[in-house]
Amino acid sequence: MATGIVPDVRRRVSSDLKEAGNSLYLVGPTDPGLGGSLYVRVFGGHATRTSPYQGSLTREIGERLLSLGARGQLRSCHDISEGGLAVALPEMAFGGALGFDVDLALEQGIEAWQMLIAEGGSRFVVEVRPEDQEAFERGLTGMPWLRLGSVTQGRGVFRRGERVFASVDLKGLYDRWRGGLGSGEKRARRRSRPRGRA
Repeated sequence: MATGIVPDVRRRVSSDLKEAGNSLYLVGPTDPGLGGSLYVRVFGGHATRTSPYQGSLTREIGERLLSLGARGQLRSCHDISEGGLAVALPEMAFGGALGFDVDLALEQGIEAWQMLIAEGGSRFVVEVRPEDQEAFERGLTGMPWLRLGSVTQGRGVFRRGERVFASVDLKGLYDRWRGGLGSGEKRARRRSRPRGRA
């Protein structure tokens, strides 16, 4: 999935969000297992169960998305890996200087916070124009998918039904992401360092 031949570069699908009002879909199964996840590495815990890798499903989803992309029915696409949706969606927003509004209460039996940080493989976030939604959904017949929400202007909003549980200042987050979490402290130390020979 990392490299391959694109027969028509004009049909390539990048990861940056393209236009407010487009729909955002989650393609692939969500598993709440957090073993080996970024969340557990950062915050600790005893989550030992990892999400099972489903090679045949990953290939099938990949081939479906490649076909839909070749027909011009995808505006953007990003795999979900380290950090889960909590990282994938802001990264897409950074690239397009746009925002998003998504509902994480849509997957039955999985808590919204698990939807947000789960890292199980074989999953993608896809942006689709309203006029392409019907054809896109037909193209995924038999595959697990759900409509997460929409591309917006401005902030990144994570909700559970009608209740917003996180509203993210994407510009501020981008500045930290771009420079690294310690970049502000490093700049401050450089400014305060005395000049002259050591």
